[in-house]
Amino acid sequence: MSQARCPESRRILIPSGCDVPQHEPPADALEGFRWATDASDEAAGSATEPLELFEPGPQKRDDVDPASQVVSESQEEKSPEPELTEEPYWRLQHWRIEGSRLAGYYRTKYGSFAGHIEAYDTDSPRFYITEPPPELRAHPHWCCFQRRERGRYWIHFGPAPTDPDTGILEVEKVLAESLERQRREVT
Repeated sequence: MSQARCPESRRILIPSGCDVPQHEPPADALEGFRWATDASDEAAGSATEPLELFEPGPQKRDDVDPASQVVSESQEEKSPEPELTEEPYWRLQHWRIEGSRLAGYYRTKYGSFAGHIEAYDTDSPRFYITEPPPELRAHPHWCCFQRRERGRYWIHFGPAPTDPDTGILEVEKVLAESLERQRREVT
């Protein structure tokens, strides 16, 4: 039986009797399950255990009376729709263009760290950070930071980001994790 991937539907099959998660599970949690692309795939499921189709995200409950869920107009007004922007993350974070590179700061709630991105306008940008915090040395991804000259570190990714936004966000995530871990150990 071949596995069919259907990323546009984002549907997964879950064995009957399992609790349905309220969020999309991590990719490694899907091992042993297969994607259903049509009714014939769904019918070709396990002969020993029935399968149910599940759509990730909030689940609608049919047993709840809509009249019992009263929401005042003032409550509805307090949760505005998030603004969508086409502005790249690097611009929103005030990175600036300097020739063929971007220069700016990787920002976390614990501090900002200078960096730059070479070949930012290609599909293989190269990311650097200058003088990363010492707490980063205890993080599992410390080995991805390769020392270069004058306190600069080239950052290795696997897989490599194809745009500045993805790389900046990933570096900020690793920095925040390492600094958060250090803060928890101190307290």
